[in-house]
Amino acid sequence: MIQLKQVSKRYGDIVALDHIDLTVQDGECVVLIGPSGCGKSTLLRSINRLIDTDQGDILVNGQNISTYKAEDLRRQLGYCIQGVGLFPHLSVFDNIAIVPQLLKWDKVKIKDRINTLMDLTGLPLSYLSKKPHELSGGEAQRVGVCRALAADPSILLMDEPFGAVDPMTREQIQLAFRKIQRELKKTVLFVTHDMEEAILLADRIAIMYKGKILSLETPGGLINGKHDPFVNEFIGADYPLRLLKRYTLADLKVINVDSKSQLNQVSYLNEFSTAKEILSEILKSGSQEIMIQKTDKTKVIVSYEALIELLQKVLNNEIV
Repeated sequence: MIQLKQVSKRYGDIVALDHIDLTVQDGECVVLIGPSGCGKSTLLRSINRLIDTDQGDILVNGQNISTYKAEDLRRQLGYCIQGVGLFPHLSVFDNIAIVPQLLKWDKVKIKDRINTLMDLTGLPLSYLSKKPHELSGGEAQRVGVCRALAADPSILLMDEPFGAVDPMTREQIQLAFRKIQRELKKTVLFVTHDMEEAILLADRIAIMYKGKILSLETPGGLINGKHDPFVNEFIGADYPLRLLKRYTLADLKVINVDSKSQLNQVSYLNEFSTAKEILSEILKSGSQEIMIQKTDKTKVIVSYEALIELLQKVLNNEIV
């Protein structure tokens, strides 16, 4: 658990953090989002004591961070940043192994842990001997995630970790991270500028502006909240449509296809496609419904009505 109690930080006349109160529960992913200069990264860096605050208390797993030696605190926290920060002279294996080696894990335990993480992030074991310059941007980001998770920390601090890769690769890494988070249930504080990334990954979204948290809601809860005018402008009128990226075919009411189906055209989508992609395909088809073939070859029909029904469930807090 991470707890911030009335945390403030000033740089001269500039208020970077203004009496911040925030609790990130065990196993929860809270995403910080807001315009540049709103205090997101300052807040994150204050937790691992890269920045000293002027006021307030920060607790990690119930203990005030001021009572830790800085190096002992940081060994408990996985830290992943934009641009990765891999050591160029070290192999992928040695980059990932740094913290476990500092903690004096035995070699077998380190190897087993690294093999597990490579599998989780979809990287082949043959990459362990590569140097960072031999990796693509997306591969390097995955190695960065492996390194942050290497010592099995209970808490992950992630500062725009996927911001330096192309959009297609970024989405693949986001989906991989969401899968990892659902499996490992780490406590995550994640900084981003990308609302769709926040929607996809967050259990709760904290919208920051001028050093304050103006809103702290589930992605679905942002639709219903009575917000500060800045929050309404920031999330935008199209927020309900963007929210569809959070859901997949599994969240939609579908009709199993039988031999009497009049739909002959099968979409290229599958059960892993987002509800937003499904809506786009329906609109392009000029129809009210499309046929989707799952990876097990079964076919279903999904309709525009099913998407409206999904959003209604979100509005009624029947689905998160």
